Amino acid sequence: MTYDDKDDNFKATMYPSQGEYLSEVEQVEYNPQVEYDSHIDYSLDPTPEFPENGTLKDALKDTLATTTSVNDESVREGSVDPNNEKDGIDYEYEEIYMEHEHYSHTWANYTDEWNPNGLRKVEDGDIALRRVSGPVPKITYVLALVEFAERGSYYGLTNVISNFVQFPLPKGGNGWGATPKDSQLTAGALNQGLQVATAITLVLNFLSYLTPLLGAYLADARYGRYPTIWAGTIVCGIGHVIIVIAGVPGVIEAQKASLGLFIAGLIIFAFGTGLFKPNLLPLVMEQYREDDDWVKTLPSGEQVVINKETTLQRMTLVYYWAVNVGGFLGLGTAYAEKRIGYWLAFLVPTILYFFLPALLYIIRNMVYKVPSSKNSIIAGFCGVIYQYIFRKKSTYPPKFVHDVWSTLKATMFFLFYPVYFINDNGIGALSNSQGASMITNGVPNDLINNFNPLTIIVFVPIINYGLYPLLRKMRINFRASFRIFLGFMLAAFSPMIGAILQWQIYETSPCGYYATNCEEGVAPITIWWQVFPYFCTALSEIFAVTTSYELAYHLAPYKLRSIVLALLLFMSALSTAIQTGITPALKDPYLIWPFVGICCAGVVFAIAFIIIYWKLGKGLSTKL
Repeated sequence: MTYDDKDDNFKATMYPSQGEYLSEVEQVEYNPQVEYDSHIDYSLDPTPEFPENGTLKDALKDTLATTTSVNDESVREGSVDPNNEKDGIDYEYEEIYMEHEHYSHTWANYTDEWNPNGLRKVEDGDIALRRVSGPVPKITYVLALVEFAERGSYYGLTNVISNFVQFPLPKGGNGWGATPKDSQLTAGALNQGLQVATAITLVLNFLSYLTPLLGAYLADARYGRYPTIWAGTIVCGIGHVIIVIAGVPGVIEAQKASLGLFIAGLIIFAFGTGLFKPNLLPLVMEQYREDDDWVKTLPSGEQVVINKETTLQRMTLVYYWAVNVGGFLGLGTAYAEKRIGYWLAFLVPTILYFFLPALLYIIRNMVYKVPSSKNSIIAGFCGVIYQYIFRKKSTYPPKFVHDVWSTLKATMFFLFYPVYFINDNGIGALSNSQGASMITNGVPNDLINNFNPLTIIVFVPIINYGLYPLLRKMRINFRASFRIFLGFMLAAFSPMIGAILQWQIYETSPCGYYATNCEEGVAPITIWWQVFPYFCTALSEIFAVTTSYELAYHLAPYKLRSIVLALLLFMSALSTAIQTGITPALKDPYLIWPFVGICCAGVVFAIAFIIIYWKLGKGLSTKL
């Protein structure tokens, strides 16, 4: 719906496949034969008068009551008979937007001392102007706090999973998983070994990145992002409570019961994560409600372009910074398991998690919410692909089919990410297990991976407010393809260091090439060498992961944003499936070769990516 105050023109437009409309307007039936992108324009005779003290919703009700004609050119031939009284109203108003193309929430009416006549939209002749970020909406920081609480609870829990499953209750410990003071022993509980610990870790990762497809479906096609996030919050909370029970004294000693509870809690937890994860970032992005770039004059007299892409990049980095501040909670849970026990290591992230519902409730009326489509977009997405593969006649509108294939073509570069995610995350519990074979001197072996979020916390502001603005000022286009390639190469460098460390462990361990479960002692190599692989992966994420989030949002048609982000997350699920296939090789004396293999694969994929997608992100558009 648009309303122009200058000439009192009013126009109501129906988009049959794009969500619900303003809540107080009565719905009528929807004919599914209506074209996906059809516009049904209603001429108003006479032009409605908007009461000075009324609301747009009231005016819209009056307007719909005075509707007199249907533009049948915008409806698929044969789907509507304008002469049929029933067909004349056989539509469901699924969504009437307050904003469409070229919507501006701020800049269209902006004036200041240096822009007394307001801003103007970017034109072709403005290509040489410097691009700058607009102000990040304040609600972005609040949503980042929500993400901090969710990710803090996630990483605080997952950080201690591998030790809990792999190692036995330490001899001389308190019986809750903690180690004796000043020992080189590793915290543990269930004594299931490296392969089982890795398998459980991978199952959690797989479900956490597969279930976002369900979360995207529920958000885009049924309930909207915010209610789906609420549902994920409740489900995750139940999972947290069950996991805490698995670690409490009295249960942890019964290994089979504890393991069963733990696995059940993890599965529930993973499904809740899947409802939450694909929807929060699109919700953050949607808070920037500007469709166009605008030219603004600075106090210095320089004209700059307030660029949507640059602003979303900054918002993404704020979001990702919050993710990693939350991830740093793993530092606390690592010490909790080693000094106190697993009941505390599981309880701390659960307590943090229960701040999340309170935050969501407080900001419920502050967040701009895009309504769901009320249609099964993801089912239609899969249906288009199914009909193509099995050569069946298409039953979907041509515009929707076009959007599906355009989206798939534009996101083909996601297929390079499974190998990247293996290098970035490592193979299950392999790195933690390697740390347990090194000198710790009281440092938890699963503490070192916290240098990943710590590096991101330090370097995101430097890159966000230093490197990127400097490059833009120097007119250097550090475009998406370059950032992703750099991220891929940094990630591949990490397992190379891991292979060197594992070789040195084998060479110096009292048990030689059977160092993982060596009872005679550990290799005389400090665990602090593991900081370097995590430093590399952290820098890689700043370039490769944040850029993938930006592109996932930019490349998606309006109603497919959660689905596109879910497809990106699904690449992590594929990565986990590959890692699961590698799991049988994770045993002495062969632990060097998994590091070497994924390093080589990472380099090959990085080079292939930059060759194929050299121009990705060139210019203002990221469309392929």
